[in-house]
Amino acid sequence: MKKSKLLALILCFVVSCSLAVVTAFADRSVSYTQTQVLKGISTENISVTDKDGNDVKATSALDFYTNAAYYYIDGPASHNNAAQVKNDTKQETFLANVWNKYFKATNKSWNGYSTEVMGYWANKDNGRLDFCGGYVDDANDWRIRINPEKFVDNDGNYASGVMYMTMSYSPTRTNPCTAATKYQCNRVLIWLDPTYTE
Repeated sequence: MKKSKLLALILCFVVSCSLAVVTAFADRSVSYTQTQVLKGISTENISVTDKDGNDVKATSALDFYTNAAYYYIDGPASHNNAAQVKNDTKQETFLANVWNKYFKATNKSWNGYSTEVMGYWANKDNGRLDFCGGYVDDANDWRIRINPEKFVDNDGNYASGVMYMTMSYSPTRTNPCTAATKYQCNRVLIWLDPTYTE
């Protein structure tokens, strides 16, 4: 029997099977190639270099940050609401489902500005990574993980669209969303496809 799952593909402003993205700030440069993978999404070949070209990834941190929004491609009309989660005070957007599942599982109140819902660093030490919609897996070479069961509405309809969020980078091994020194990186677009089967 085939089981439906979400196939996710990281995009950056154009549809492609392989994209190079570079964000430069201060004396660092973050670059990564985004590729299609099965069972969620992954970034390959992430590198962080200083101004002299030295690899400093081992002393840095990267995670989802803010400005989460969802762009409808197909599915129920209720999914067709592109407002950013942080502005969704009535919890009417499709992404509000993802945020609500996290807050229910963690017994927390609604907060559209929360960086925890898609955050590795905020959840890694308390066993809550499975509650997240996704995260940058610091323990596995900064691969981006998406938990597809979080992107389902209350009627069982999977996402069929594109989510985007900005990323946060810290030049130290601390939570990049709360670090004293942090930088916002280019938005990452994630295509969520409910037609993928395995």
